[in-house]
Amino acid sequence: MPALYGAFSVGKDVSLTVVHPITGALMSTNSITDFDASPQTKQIESAPLSSQPLFADVPHGWKLTFSVDRVDSTWDDFWVAMEQAYWNGQTVTYATINELIQEKNGSVSHFTYLNVALRLDNAGSKKSQDKIVQKVAGTCSQRIKQA
Repeated sequence: MPALYGAFSVGKDVSLTVVHPITGALMSTNSITDFDASPQTKQIESAPLSSQPLFADVPHGWKLTFSVDRVDSTWDDFWVAMEQAYWNGQTVTYATINELIQEKNGSVSHFTYLNVALRLDNAGSKKSQDKIVQKVAGTCSQRIKQA
């Protein structure tokens, strides 16, 4: 059963897998400590002379961010591979992120983020007797529901 707290979904109910064609499976939930996915829109407006203004919000991808407790060189190696591919004139390809959410009724919602342009936003601050937290961010074209 899901680890729900009352009527609420909590972060423990979510698992993520990040897959990149160059590096393969990068990360599962084990060291990801937070994940934020925000839909983006392009705002359109019209101001007709003889009527009220009209507005629309057109889907325009997603902004993604997550924090990772550094347990190995996975994200450092990923970014080195991206830099090398770019500077060697190779095509820098997109990642895919799969998000599974255990629902209160026992079902699982499966979302896939497509064409994710990932970047290592911050390789982490190194301090004595403190864990290193890395920040990863990206944008993607679409989130689709698989199940």
